[in-house]
Amino acid sequence: SKNSNNGDDIFTVSMSPSSSWLSDLNWLNQDKGECQWEFIKCSNNGEIESIVITRDNGLEGYLPDELKVLAQSIRTLSVKENKLTGTLPTGLYDLSDLVSLDLQENKFSGVINQWISKFTTLENLILSYNSFTGSIPEELYDLTSLVQVDLFDNDMNGSIVSLFGQLSNLQHIKLGQNSFSGIVPVEMYKNSFPYLKSLDLRHNNLKGNITEVLSGLSPLQDLDFLSLNSNELTGNIPTEVGKMKKLEQLFLDGNKISSSIPSEIGLLENLNAFRFSSNDITGIIPNELCSLRESSLTELICDKHIVNCTSTSPSCCTKCV
Repeated sequence: SKNSNNGDDIFTVSMSPSSSWLSDLNWLNQDKGECQWEFIKCSNNGEIESIVITRDNGLEGYLPDELKVLAQSIRTLSVKENKLTGTLPTGLYDLSDLVSLDLQENKFSGVINQWISKFTTLENLILSYNSFTGSIPEELYDLTSLVQVDLFDNDMNGSIVSLFGQLSNLQHIKLGQNSFSGIVPVEMYKNSFPYLKSLDLRHNNLKGNITEVLSGLSPLQDLDFLSLNSNELTGNIPTEVGKMKKLEQLFLDGNKISSSIPSEIGLLENLNAFRFSSNDITGIIPNELCSLRESSLTELICDKHIVNCTSTSPSCCTKCV
């Protein structure tokens, strides 16, 4: 293969495949081109299209800058659930044909570089369960092909800016388990993401009005997962929540939400998990919500301020906190 020598240098020095890879999977075999190496798929003209090395295949070390030499035309790069460390090399951003980049569950660190703007065709950006720091670079908001942004469980900070609203093709947004702060911009929940299926902002330091957020999201007919728990959201749960017909999981616990639960939430016939504990919600559990416990709703964790909601007498709640 035309890149054989480069491949040898890259993967022996930087990514350290185990001896079993050499003997069983053709890696670094001088008689085999890269297209015959396990985990690599090539096009008919011999160009590498994807490298998928997942689930602890003994991959450790760091991503080499020379990756751009081995796989200039690559569309999918996935090395999730391995032991890779270090920062993202500048050469990675030269893989301008990438459609999917999945680096989740490694030990990567550093910031997400401004060169991410080169990923003009990128649809899936999955960097969760690492140690990335810094804020979301503004250049990310130019990647209008993005369908999924997953930065869950890193050490990132800064605000979530209104430019997020430019990414109108997004279906999945996972920014939870970081240190994002400031007000949730209206562009995150109003008329921005017509195809949105999941929104996860949990465990940050975000402020905002839950009434506005839920009202703004209510027209989304494909939204099935919404996690806003463990932030600093205030206000009341609006009646518009009943319009989220496909919603299966709704997590609002650990905020500063007040007032009572609207009966309209009983219209969510697909709801299987609802948590609103550790707030200041009072009143009673609507009968309409309790009725869901007889069908879809298997988890209902309630606020301890609810009437008759105690650890010894949890009403229709599965737990009171």
